[in-house]
Amino acid sequence: MRIGNYQWIKYLYLIAIITLTSCIDTEESEFEKLLKEEDQLITNYLQDHNLEAERTESGIYYAVVKENNAGKALKGGEVVSIRYTMSTLSGKFVDSAAVTTEGKPIRFQYVNGGIIPQGINKGVSLMKEGERYRFYIPSVYSFSDFSYENVLPAHSILITDVEITKVEKEADLRENEKEALQQYIASHQLVNVNEHDSGFFYQITQEGSGELPKNGQIVKVAYKGLYLNDQVFDQSKENEPIQFAVGTNSVIPGFDMGIKQMKKGAKGRILIPSRLAFGRGIQVVPEKVRKKFLKAIDYRDWQPYEPVLFEVEVLDIR
Repeated sequence: MRIGNYQWIKYLYLIAIITLTSCIDTEESEFEKLLKEEDQLITNYLQDHNLEAERTESGIYYAVVKENNAGKALKGGEVVSIRYTMSTLSGKFVDSAAVTTEGKPIRFQYVNGGIIPQGINKGVSLMKEGERYRFYIPSVYSFSDFSYENVLPAHSILITDVEITKVEKEADLRENEKEALQQYIASHQLVNVNEHDSGFFYQITQEGSGELPKNGQIVKVAYKGLYLNDQVFDQSKENEPIQFAVGTNSVIPGFDMGIKQMKKGAKGRILIPSRLAFGRGIQVVPEKVRKKFLKAIDYRDWQPYEPVLFEVEVLDIR
């Protein structure tokens, strides 16, 4: 199913890969050996450049760039928005979503596996809203042996400046996402748009015929999925629509409920907040490596906390 629910087994497998944890003694010793080697490389770098940094118990080094004692400390499960700059220990620039950059910051949930490199998630646990830290992240807490072109060599130790711009609860995002959906509707001049009680919007651009689909019925649907910047993230293949049973959790909730508003032959749009779509997903920075990295670990590319839009046509109901 192209737009089905999360595959949690793959998610847990991802965390196992990134943290390199294992109950096998030989694998643990390899982890410890590599971490020790990279710890020495970081120590040498700091000494050679006359820099000071503290070491966490896990082996990540950090230096405080900007404090904000009045800032909000993080709690597990909260949504963190950050800006960052990233380079390798060898001095190669990787990417930047700097504190001076206009536009939307990077957002992820503060839980294990919420963001890759995992070292960022470990690092922000030390920070408050409005603070900026510099982290020296061993490769075992970043991308390990994954590489990307000439930008990110395998086993890269990363130097990453992180500023927390905002800390929110998931519930706080609802109004922001509703406003984003309404702005999309207005800017694209969509008319006759309905708001469902559950929080998604839908528009019928071509009326169908017959009755609305009922739970358990099989629907055949052609679709295109887009983010609100009009970037296509998924679509059914030509002459290969998806089929699913309505009301069986086969697809994301907003899509299922939206299709229930459409008769056979109907065309339209379903605009869905992230809580009824793909939720928190997994954040990956730098953005340029995201698609290749997620493909390498066989995980779907769903942007965290992003409302989505589906253009749909209901081809059959039975």
